[in-house]
Amino acid sequence: VFTTKVPLRGHKRRDVPQGMTANLRHGRNAVKVTAEDERRRDFLIAVVRTVPRKPRELVRAILQLGSSGAEASLERVRSLLASSPAAGSRRDGGAGTDAVEYVGDERLRL
Repeated sequence: VFTTKVPLRGHKRRDVPQGMTANLRHGRNAVKVTAEDERRRDFLIAVVRTVPRKPRELVRAILQLGSSGAEASLERVRSLLASSPAAGSRRDGGAGTDAVEYVGDERLRL
């Protein structure tokens, strides 16, 4: 379905999310992942299943969380990132920052 190629010389590799919805069929789908890289453990694959929601429904769900729910969510993301295998191998010694970086913006109609 897709291949992530080695970056051009002198360029930092910035992989972004890649959509594969167009290649899925109704019913069961088999997914095979192969990786050819010395640092395969540094890569991640995620499958996200979504449900269409109206903007009003999203606002209602967010308001129900309240500020404590948002803070708890952010803390969970921080702890997951800190405990990842790549966290200990960062150039800053794993100290990092509290920022969460958003790599891509992709909207797929399911």
